[in-house]
Amino acid sequence: MEAIILKSKSPKSLEKIKELAKTLGVEFSIIDSKIAEDLSLANAIEVGKTGEYIDLADFLTELKNERTDN
Repeated sequence: MEAIILKSKSPKSLEKIKELAKTLGVEFSIIDSKIAEDLSLANAIEVGKTGEYIDLADFLTELKNERTDN
């Protein structure tokens, strides 16, 4: 199964898309912006997973160094 997330500032545009989905027999769900953000974060985490573990101290040191580079 595949899914698509659409975001529009125009309620009329979204209404047209919902009507088209109904006509085509495509299931859809309406989600709020908080859920959309959670889904985006979960996707970013999944894409960024390497399966490798890093040393916490090294990671924190690297973060501190990045903050001082600016």
